Amino acid sequence: MKGSEKVIAMLNERLAAEHAGIVQYATHAAMCENWGYSKLSAYIMTRAKEEMKHAGMLLDRILFLEGVPTLINVGNVEIGEDVANMFLNDQKQEFSAITGYTDGVEIAVEAKDFATRKLMELILEEENEHMNVVEANIAQIIQMGIGNYLPVQIEV
Repeated sequence: MKGSEKVIAMLNERLAAEHAGIVQYATHAAMCENWGYSKLSAYIMTRAKEEMKHAGMLLDRILFLEGVPTLINVGNVEIGEDVANMFLNDQKQEFSAITGYTDGVEIAVEAKDFATRKLMELILEEENEHMNVVEANIAQIIQMGIGNYLPVQIEV
């Protein structure tokens, strides 16, 4: 089924952004593991795997619509130098994803591609969940202080 060029372009943009998220989160997970924060590392790696799942879903949809997957412009990757900055950068990543998927819903509806709309809404819901967890961690760091937050992230 040949899909709308505008929809395919949007799906490719989302695919590139998901790849950026994968790189950012996997790097943050590796850094946390290196610092001994294995609990935090596992959580962040789970998020990277969820982004990999999103990328796979987007890739499948692009191919179904007879589009060509492109990753020419991988989205922005911002690596934090410490845990607090990692979460702030992840918050930006999730905000960008939420904005992108919200716009994607509109583009899909405009093209009368309701299956793509459903996919955008599904991923949007998961990105909102990611944002909630990121913001909860930021709130914990602010309320507890980084010195009290980090020991909880060490698995014993």
